[in-house]
Amino acid sequence: MSYVDPLTRPWREWYQLEVWRRRRRLQLRHHPLCAMCLARGITTPATVADHIASHGGDWNAFRLGALQSLCKPCHDRGKRLLDLDGCSHEIGDDGWPTDPRHRANAPRGVVGSTPGCATWPGGRTKKFGAGN
Repeated sequence: MSYVDPLTRPWREWYQLEVWRRRRRLQLRHHPLCAMCLARGITTPATVADHIASHGGDWNAFRLGALQSLCKPCHDRGKRLLDLDGCSHEIGDDGWPTDPRHRANAPRGVVGSTPGCATWPGGRTKKFGAGN
């Protein structure tokens, strides 16, 4: 079998490399509990080593980027929404989103005045008032 340079592979294949598997095992050994669950006061075993900041196909960021341990539900739902929307969709005891970047927590009158979740789908801003 001949050597294939990892930089020429599609980035999703990088997760099959032994160098990633070793790093994943080490992460889960050192941090065996889900970081997102722990932040909510819940103890859940982690099964996924997740890049805190998306590597976006950058080999160096993939290899060297900071990791966190997550359970599969937090990785597949919570972290994905965070990556896509830029904020958490977690709801507090008062029934409102806990993340200040969430669109529901935007300043009154203008939705879209804060980064992340506060923009409407497609990045549009919407002003409330007459004629809208």
